[in-house]
Amino acid sequence: MVARLLRALCAPLALVLLALAASPAQADMRVCNSTKGRVGLAIGYLDGPVWVTEGWFNLKPNRCETIIRGKLMSRYFYIHGVDYDRGGD
Repeated sequence: MVARLLRALCAPLALVLLALAASPAQADMRVCNSTKGRVGLAIGYLDGPVWVTEGWFNLKPNRCETIIRGKLMSRYFYIHGVDYDRGGD
């Protein structure tokens, strides 16, 4: 009984997963500042054999910003943030 139920669920699930895999990926990098102060941030990432740094991005209080639009060129991104109003990293 359980095996029949699993088989019955696998086919529709496989179709859903296949449809999701065929759709284009959204790869923007969006960062949110959930504090009451202004925040600046810089990012670093590896683009092939070269390290790339970008910044400063200024984030307003309680807002989200898209800082990179389109395909992300690296698997990992390193983010450094600074609290402009209170000081500190």
